[in-house]
Amino acid sequence: MHKLFGKPYNFFPKTYQLPTELKDLKEDILKHQKENKKSFYIIKPEASCQGKGIQLIRNWQEIDFTEEKRWVCQN
Repeated sequence: MHKLFGKPYNFFPKTYQLPTELKDLKEDILKHQKENKKSFYIIKPEASCQGKGIQLIRNWQEIDFTEEKRWVCQN
């Protein structure tokens, strides 16, 4: 929604659909690292519930792509 409508949706955290938007996530992480901002990202399996599979990461290399899963990642 933020990509479509901009400022009215600034309250929502940046969200990436992985692996499709992995390049955008990498750019965001590198940008925060250059600015010396220590950011955590929450990553969740796309089709899961009750907190199963939720991880906190600081770098995109921490994402386990060994399974054919789609993920949602937010900052």
